[in-house]
Amino acid sequence: MTWKIIVIAHGSIAHLDEIPAFVREIRRGRPAPQELLDELKERYTAIGGSPLLEETESITARLGEACNTPAFTAMRLSAPRITSVAEKLTPGDRICLVPAAPFSVHIYAGAAQAALKEGGFEEFAETMASVPPFGTAPQLVKAWSGEIIKALEKTPEASVLLTAHSLPQMLIDRGDPYATFFENAVAAVTEELDSWAKTQGLTPPAVELAYQSQGAQAGAWLGPTLESKLQKVRDAGQREVIVSPIGFLSEHVETLYDLDIEAAAWAKEMGLHLTRIPTVGGSDLLIEAVAELVKTTMAE
Repeated sequence: MTWKIIVIAHGSIAHLDEIPAFVREIRRGRPAPQELLDELKERYTAIGGSPLLEETESITARLGEACNTPAFTAMRLSAPRITSVAEKLTPGDRICLVPAAPFSVHIYAGAAQAALKEGGFEEFAETMASVPPFGTAPQLVKAWSGEIIKALEKTPEASVLLTAHSLPQMLIDRGDPYATFFENAVAAVTEELDSWAKTQGLTPPAVELAYQSQGAQAGAWLGPTLESKLQKVRDAGQREVIVSPIGFLSEHVETLYDLDIEAAAWAKEMGLHLTRIPTVGGSDLLIEAVAELVKTTMAE
């Protein structure tokens, strides 16, 4: 048996004309209203395209080197698909799956297994092993908190908002543990920031969670929203706010547009100075955290 690593991310587009098919995939075959397609086109144009694939490929390459194991990149909702990766494998290979979504490992693993079965790769589907949810992996928590601390060293009075992508509330009501995983990660990062503040003789920063990038689907979505939390910071008389998107390992339209353009505009209107923390895709600590999980998974 030979292990192969597959890092799988959400998906994106390479060209604007791919937006309709990509959105249809997200909506499970339902075509999107033209208004939504036009809005997404404007967003991707504004950020100059998404770097998600390139950044995920970089994580994959570094992870493969750290584990001394062949590693491949796949996307859930766009190319390269996991079935195209499976075509490169040989009988007897076993997949160690690494979802690039620490709070949604269970969703990505289930989708990958289903796609492999539907694509005729039952052997790989049945023997595939996934790393566990890793939002509280110590090295990853240090990666997140370390970047926030750099910002706090400049503005120690700032409030800190930790964000993740919102989901329809009905998924949580049906038992999806996503919100719990996010809350646990927020608690772990908060503990790191508190420890740092105490060593510096500072008052621990106010840290809260927020859900960003609510979708167009009807019905309730997970909250509180980022906009409402920015309003709370303003109403408390604060002027400095640090936003760290810990729900994302790599930059994508949800960070480059939803935070750097949309949320930045909200903050400006509220008289706030917003410091946006970059994602940790390039961090050595991220690679260390995931490599440890991969090695443990392959040893079981």
